[in-house]
Amino acid sequence: MAESEFDRGHIAGGIKHCNGCGVTKPFADFSRDNRHSPELVSGYQARCKACYAAWIKVHRRASPEASRRAARKWTLRNRYGVSVHEYDEMVMAQCGTCAICGEFDSGRDGESKRLAIHHDHETGRVVALLCTSCNWGMGQLGDDPASLRRAAELMEEARAGA
Repeated sequence: MAESEFDRGHIAGGIKHCNGCGVTKPFADFSRDNRHSPELVSGYQARCKACYAAWIKVHRRASPEASRRAARKWTLRNRYGVSVHEYDEMVMAQCGTCAICGEFDSGRDGESKRLAIHHDHETGRVVALLCTSCNWGMGQLGDDPASLRRAAELMEEARAGA
């Protein structure tokens, strides 16, 4: 088995070698990285925060589309618990339209946008895909079913009396 950072004594001293600049620095200069087994690595990223920021800047400039795809994949998986494939299946199931108003999301600037993932903030469960306006409206009413029903009743009463 390869020698780990534990074996080299870096953990006990609270220091780590940066793979970017080659300087040994305190853990405070590194971001956490919990993707690997703590028995094998320090639990911190390989590059210090400064080197990682510089690396990301170069990487994003060199490959902006790949960077956007990776960010989208990360957001879908880590924030909502769905894959890009699952999101695309939801879009197809809703025919590319908002689950509330049935419209395509044109956003404020008129350009086509991705539908937002609306989720229950208490359970984290994905509910449906919504356009920007409907997602914003639901959020403004606190995602509270009683408030949403009352808002619908008020609009129905207003239109019936018009």
